Amino acid sequence: MIVDFGVGGIASVDVEGYLRESDVDGVVKDYLLMDADRDANVVLHVIPDAQYAYPDSRVRLAADLAEHRGPREEARAGQLLHELAVEWKAADR
Repeated sequence: MIVDFGVGGIASVDVEGYLRESDVDGVVKDYLLMDADRDANVVLHVIPDAQYAYPDSRVRLAADLAEHRGPREEARAGQLLHELAVEWKAADR
């Protein structure tokens, strides 16, 4: 399971992470998780065992933050993308 508290750059009581498909049942059982249609405070993105989650990808992080549609998350997603654009532009020079 890949969870990095703080990599998003905003404080939150919610937990969001990436989990291999083969680990889902164990994590759900160990942490007594249950499905929620809304207002979930734990979000697990389940990926196939053979797929790499790219834990250090700021593009992926920006996409995950923007998906929440909250003002803090969208602002942080925009900030991350702006930082990447500045870095990419500087690398082209």
